[in-house]
Amino acid sequence: MLFGLVISEIVVSVGATRAPAIGVVTAALVAGGLGWAAWVSSGEGLRPFPTGGWVAMAIAALVAGWRTGGWRRRVAEVTPTE
Repeated sequence: MLFGLVISEIVVSVGATRAPAIGVVTAALVAGGLGWAAWVSSGEGLRPFPTGGWVAMAIAALVAGWRTGGWRRRVAEVTPTE
């Protein structure tokens, strides 16, 4: 989850925008990065792919996609206007 948050914060800081397409791309890259790390951890295919790797990929991708995707309500939508 922290890896997804860190990468999404970097993307939001550099890009200064949020959009669904950015969320999908960021989620895919985060999942790919963690998948690669889990593959290397498994001895590059010599041992079974760890279950924790699948879980980490899913959670981090969801967090990164949610953070950069722009699906959150903005402050103007939450606070009532008079």
